[in-house]
Amino acid sequence: MISSSPSLPQRTVTRCYPTPGRSDVPEPQLHSGAGTGVHKRAAQVWSGFRNWTRVTFPIPDDNFGSSENWWINARRGIPKAARRNFDTMTILIYWRIWKERNAMIFQQVASSVDRVLELIQEDITVWRSAGCVGDIG
Repeated sequence: MISSSPSLPQRTVTRCYPTPGRSDVPEPQLHSGAGTGVHKRAAQVWSGFRNWTRVTFPIPDDNFGSSENWWINARRGIPKAARRNFDTMTILIYWRIWKERNAMIFQQVASSVDRVLELIQEDITVWRSAGCVGDIG
């Protein structure tokens, strides 16, 4: 539920991400999946993305406690002018990891980490051509 008129970015965060201390919404796992295999593959995807962009930011892991804590921490290392692009790319990556998790669980099909990275790059290219995202480096 959205509290009384917060700013638009806060509403988005409140709507999309659990508020610490709320018991009615489970805290998202950083690896966006169940099981060690998915966790390891997600870390490899994030590492590959970091290498592709040549931007230094921490790889999501359980040391941050939540996806939100990781995201806040990672954004601090991104120049202010590029943070909106970093946020968009972060959402795209989590979406691709989620889709990969679902394919592994429901279809018993697993793409290689390289293929997932290719799909992420394709997504970013499409979003760039639409003017929705730029560079983060």
